[in-house]
Amino acid sequence: MFRRVYGSALIWRRKYIFLCIVMRNTKNFVNYDLDVTPLYKAIESENWDLAKKCCIAKPKDVRTWIFKENTDEKSIRWCVLPIHQACARHCPKDLMVHLIKMYPSGVRKNSFQNTIEQRAPKNVHEIDYSEGNLPIHFATEWGVQKEVISMLLKSYPESVTVRDRRGLTPTAILRKVKYANKDEIIAEFARFESNHRMEKMECKVEKLSCELEEAPYCNAGACSDFSEEGFNLSHASKEELRARVVKLNSENSNLRQLTQGLHEKIFSLENSLSFMISIQKRIVRMATTQENEMTDIAKNIRGGTDYLQYKNERE
Repeated sequence: MFRRVYGSALIWRRKYIFLCIVMRNTKNFVNYDLDVTPLYKAIESENWDLAKKCCIAKPKDVRTWIFKENTDEKSIRWCVLPIHQACARHCPKDLMVHLIKMYPSGVRKNSFQNTIEQRAPKNVHEIDYSEGNLPIHFATEWGVQKEVISMLLKSYPESVTVRDRRGLTPTAILRKVKYANKDEIIAEFARFESNHRMEKMECKVEKLSCELEEAPYCNAGACSDFSEEGFNLSHASKEELRARVVKLNSENSNLRQLTQGLHEKIFSLENSLSFMISIQKRIVRMATTQENEMTDIAKNIRGGTDYLQYKNERE
């Protein structure tokens, strides 16, 4: 009896795990015109406090795809995640933290948008996402806080080389757009690329040093970027390995110096930008003050003219 009950419970447990895996890999879709989620509506209206509450109350909505049909109601016009809309609406960093935490894979998902109605897919299961836009493409296109860019890059470092539906990388998009904090975002990309390159170089040095010392505790084998220029560790002598370590250490030192110089230039640019913004604000205030003074003078002159005219009429 015990074996029968235990076996039945085990079968149901396996079915439950299987269903959880299936549901995790299954996309949830809702129609924008019929049953759009409260989270998406809050993001669309730029109500960020409500959007954060929706993320906490219904985490499932973060991974729910929103699609809109064409006018014929027989084909799909576009299909996006909430994170795509948030990046296009200049979302604050607090909301982006929730979106990435609730659905980490969202930063790797392409949106879908079709401009030719005749070629539109008939339903959501026929959508081809291969030529869509990542969240970082929307972020660089419309402009967000530099902290949001930093979070997107850290969550998906390879996105710097991914092209959008027009064939443009995020850095290529930056060259074509204009908005207030464009320089800050360019500096953030430069800082990320230098740090990422430094990490790859340190990984190479660590792997080579471990191979040279034959340390069994080395865990640098996960670095797939080490083998370059046909260099083969298995057939290299210790002298070659030592020379390789010296060369990589020298390159690493030079890269550190370049990175430090780049960080100093970025810091200087940020200070210059802040100074220019403060001067611009002062000029705007002075212009507003002068405009108000001129308005008051004009009123006084008009009042004096009216008084003289009234006095002449009395006489």
